[in-house]
Amino acid sequence: MKNQYLARVFNDPKWLGIRLQSSFLAVLCAVAFLWSSNDLHAQVSSYGYTNTNVPYSEITGGTLLGTSANDDHRFVDPTVLAGSTSVSSGPGFPIGFNFVFNGYTFNRVAVNSNGWIFLGTSSVTPSCNAVANSTSPISYTTSTVVTPTDLAARISAFGRDLQGQTGAELRIETIGDAPNRKCIVQWKNYRKYSTSTTLVESLNFQIQLHEGTNNVVIAYGTMTTNGSSSTAQVGLRGQPLSTASNFRGITSTTSWTTPTLSTGATNSMTYSPTVLPPTGTNLTFSPPLVCSGTPSASTVTPAIQNTCLGSTPLNLSATGQTPGFIGFTYQWEQSTDGGLTWVNAVGGSNATTLVYTPPVFNGPSIQYRLATTCTTSSQVAYSSVAQVDPPGVPGTQATALTATSTSQRSLALSWTSGTGSRRVVVISNAPIVDPTSGSGPAITANTVYSGSGQQIVFDGTGTSVSITGLTCGTTYYTAVFDYNRCGAAAPFDYYYNTTPGSNVATFTTGTSVALPVNESFATTTAPANWSTTLDHRVCTGCNRESR
Repeated sequence: MKNQYLARVFNDPKWLGIRLQSSFLAVLCAVAFLWSSNDLHAQVSSYGYTNTNVPYSEITGGTLLGTSANDDHRFVDPTVLAGSTSVSSGPGFPIGFNFVFNGYTFNRVAVNSNGWIFLGTSSVTPSCNAVANSTSPISYTTSTVVTPTDLAARISAFGRDLQGQTGAELRIETIGDAPNRKCIVQWKNYRKYSTSTTLVESLNFQIQLHEGTNNVVIAYGTMTTNGSSSTAQVGLRGQPLSTASNFRGITSTTSWTTPTLSTGATNSMTYSPTVLPPTGTNLTFSPPLVCSGTPSASTVTPAIQNTCLGSTPLNLSATGQTPGFIGFTYQWEQSTDGGLTWVNAVGGSNATTLVYTPPVFNGPSIQYRLATTCTTSSQVAYSSVAQVDPPGVPGTQATALTATSTSQRSLALSWTSGTGSRRVVVISNAPIVDPTSGSGPAITANTVYSGSGQQIVFDGTGTSVSITGLTCGTTYYTAVFDYNRCGAAAPFDYYYNTTPGSNVATFTTGTSVALPVNESFATTTAPANWSTTLDHRVCTGCNRESR
């Protein structure tokens, strides 16, 4: 189409003379833009995703792969339809059309009986190369170099250890007419690998490659099992093979109709007798569109952090970008005058990605934001501002101090952390005196209460503590304080947030009650090891007698 357009330009007489030169330059710019747009490799991690329900349509033609006894088989060569359990590369099967995935064009496909396929191109040998068998295709990594690297492309509908059984089929067929053909790989009546004689399981699903839209559709037919809960990897994976960083998958332990997008390559979908994809479930993964207009503004976390001088602040992460689009560039910026002027971030690492590691902080306060630019429109959106401040009192106090269990002699507490780097928990049989900010030795905590006075029972970054050594029927005062600590070794600098709220609570242990006793001794002389004065009482709910 580009060549036809250029031909029309050069054959049109109105382009003669002086106007020919200026218009020729304009056409070259337009062509350059088209070529540059085509070179935008669409990371699979940016693919769009929808979950719908469409009647399942089984294919019955095409090419049958292997037998009903398939188990860890790979099908990489149309001349070897029996497949192999040891060969993972070959010429692949024709897709029937050019299919663009992860920004690369493929026309070959190979099949792994463990619920996934891998893509290839006839322009290289071998056309398809999975390196090795895998039951975890999305998270699989290898140090083996595959050339070209885009042969890492793989799609998983039910990635796990599967096997055929009586009545099972695995087949591939391209159906329809250009430009709306579909290449379909179908698993019929498969089951998870098991030596159990009581497992009754039938898994029916397809991976569909759609011509033109380049959509990947994973379709599920009737899925049944009486087996125990298991998992499968579902989604897309692109290069590199050395690290599982370019993926798009779904994950859930409860539902196949409302899963969430995976945040880790090892994420999976749970399936069990009560958690299965309904018949007709269609998962559609769509290539991202090239952005236009103004990008969405992202949100940066953490918004505020107090950082010790000479320490590296926490990573700044930007989220909230519109999914399903590519063509963005990122640049972190900084301001040292309260946001009046901004320049590109100085130092640190990954300043052109969504997660930025600021440099070592030596004060004064500094602000950061992420500038997101759509390359086709040149429009820019700025994120929320994150601020790094010198060491000080945490801005948010711990909250929701709660007793998760209370007995006669112990107490278990939990809380929600604030924005400090650490928490300290104290207990006392009298009202608590707040800690004081300043320099001091390392804190020593002991979860066994000494019996009286104010005592630190927890110091760290957790959200719970169990305290023992308490007395029956006693009211105890407790508090948790968020704080920041600076220094590589004691003495440390402490910055406590002492703002009162739900970080303070009182709890009472179980009381003691008198037990009815009928003393009827045969002798008026008590044994030497017995006390003649008995106090038969026990704490409510326990069996320990106090004498």
